[in-house]
Amino acid sequence: MTVTISQLRSAVVAQINAAGLGVTASPTWRGARSINDLSSTVVDVAHTRSEVELETGDSSTVDRLISCVVRKRLDDPGDDSEIDSVVQLAEQIGLLLLDTPAALDQTSPIAMDHDPVIDDEALSDHGVAESIVTIRYRTMGA
Repeated sequence: MTVTISQLRSAVVAQINAAGLGVTASPTWRGARSINDLSSTVVDVAHTRSEVELETGDSSTVDRLISCVVRKRLDDPGDDSEIDSVVQLAEQIGLLLLDTPAALDQTSPIAMDHDPVIDDEALSDHGVAESIVTIRYRTMGA
C-alpha cells in the first residue's frame, strides 16, 4: 500500500510535536500563513513535490519531499542571534526527521536539504526570519 501525502505530512507533524522542541507544527500549504499572522515561532509542514521511478513493470519507488518552514517574528531584526535561532531550529527539526523513521510502512527519510532564507524585505518590513528544511522520504512498493 502506498503512503499518501496526507499520511506522510501528518506523521511528520506528529513527530515534530512529540519532540518537545517548544513549537507546534501544523500541516499547511506552503506559504499559506501570512507574515501578519505570526505572533511567535511557527512551523508549517507542506508537501512540495513527488517523484515516481518505475523499477520494473510491477514495482516503483516514490520519493516525496516534505518541507518544514520555520518562521519567527523577531523582537530585534538586527539581532543575528535571533535569526540564528530560527536557522538552528530548522536544522534541529531536519536532523530529527532524518534520524527517525516516520512510522509509516515502507517509508524512510533518505536526505535532507536545509535552506535558510533570509528575505531582506520580510526582515526589514515585517521583522520575520524564515528557514526551510526539506526531507526526502522514499516509499518502496508496488
